[in-house]
Amino acid sequence: MSDWTEHTITTGDDAALVLTITRNGAPLDLTGMDVEWTAVANRGDTTPALGPYTGTLDADPATGRVTVVLPKADTALLSSHAYVFDCQVTDGPGNVVTVTRGVLHVLAGITA
Repeated sequence: MSDWTEHTITTGDDAALVLTITRNGAPLDLTGMDVEWTAVANRGDTTPALGPYTGTLDADPATGRVTVVLPKADTALLSSHAYVFDCQVTDGPGNVVTVTRGVLHVLAGITA
């Protein structure tokens, strides 16, 4: 089972999404794991609208915190829309588990 989260960004901005990955309500120790985040425009789409991006683990992986950076060059290409995303971890043996999914709300920028 995965957690559900929502984030809001603005087109053309660098955005850093900070996620806390949990299992059974407790932070998941991410030591030795890789984290990948991908967003699509609509459920069922197979072509990413953003990503995949590799997450950067917290200095202490036992906190379960990971930061995913969305560069402005990529967010500038997005339309104002509610995108769906998921975040998967891959452990040392190569097992892949979806740990977080949710909605990325993208707002149109005002300043040029």
